[in-house]
Amino acid sequence: MIPTSFCKSSILPYLTHFHLEWHNCRSSYSRKIEQIQERALRAVFNSHSELYENLLAHAELPSLLNRRFQDIAILMHRVKYGITPSIVDELFKQKSISYSLRNSNFEIPTFN
Repeated sequence: MIPTSFCKSSILPYLTHFHLEWHNCRSSYSRKIEQIQERALRAVFNSHSELYENLLAHAELPSLLNRRFQDIAILMHRVKYGITPSIVDELFKQKSISYSLRNSNFEIPTFN
């Protein structure tokens, strides 16, 4: 139990700080950050041959990519129901449509 709590309290905050902002970085950079978590888990559990997925399961942690997806989903849920600060709400424009369509809650910005 001690290794898991050490990993969650000492290492994970550094890897998840502002992780939503760098979510769209190159996949090679994302993999490098994932490797840092993998090395930390290997050091904490003193295991050099176990698969990364098994280490994550043993530590009861999602991968950093899955954690970002979860946090994005939580953020968008909060924006949809108005539970975020107004400065965050202003970043997203919600559509007002009388009928329901899939993915129709927010306007998708267009880029030139």
